[in-house]
Amino acid sequence: MARIILIACSKTQAGGPCAAQDLYQSRSFKLSLAYAEELLCNGKADYIYILSTKHGLVDLTQTLHPYNVASSEARKKAWSSKVLSQIQAKGHHLATDDYLIIAGQNFYKGLVGAPGGIQRYTII
Repeated sequence: MARIILIACSKTQAGGPCAAQDLYQSRSFKLSLAYAEELLCNGKADYIYILSTKHGLVDLTQTLHPYNVASSEARKKAWSSKVLSQIQAKGHHLATDDYLIIAGQNFYKGLVGAPGGIQRYTII
């Protein structure tokens, strides 16, 4: 059973392409990432990913360009489905892995609880 941390992206972004962990510049994102990295270093987490409104599930070191994406209800449903598929493609399990989600309801609403979604989770 893996322990996976999912962090919401932020609107405040760097001015050019860079690693995802450096792209998002909000205070909230930086604090969330620092907390997640502390858990990882202390053996309390196994993986950290970013929830990007444009790209879905993103590795910390994945190079991204700044973007601005508006979100509609239809887009949120498609985004949630994409993220769940990306999680599974990385070999993680929606029903048995433990997830710590550091994100607002706009991010986690379509990911958790429902059949086929993340079942074991804590939301901060």
